[in-house]
Amino acid sequence: MGRTAHYEGGSLRVLCGEKPQTASRTYDMNHYEWKDAAWQEKKAHESSYERPMLTYEVHAGSWRRTLDGEYLSYRDMADQLISYVKEMHYTHIEFHAALRAPL
Repeated sequence: MGRTAHYEGGSLRVLCGEKPQTASRTYDMNHYEWKDAAWQEKKAHESSYERPMLTYEVHAGSWRRTLDGEYLSYRDMADQLISYVKEMHYTHIEFHAALRAPL
């Protein structure tokens, strides 16, 4: 009897290659310069539990494609998705696991 291997991306990955080289890549994030100081300050003084929350659930690989039918780059997807979510008055984005939903 043959066996089928099932491969998943590592949970610590921060970048995946593009097809057909889709290997997970990890980076040392200890030296990353975070740019969310204003958000962190606001979070320290406001309780998010006292405000309404509206979550937009999305699967990155099937949300939107280019005019040629290709996947959006993460940068292009971020620009388009954040604009869309703000326009629709969502407060949060939940990404579905890339390997869990069929394309």
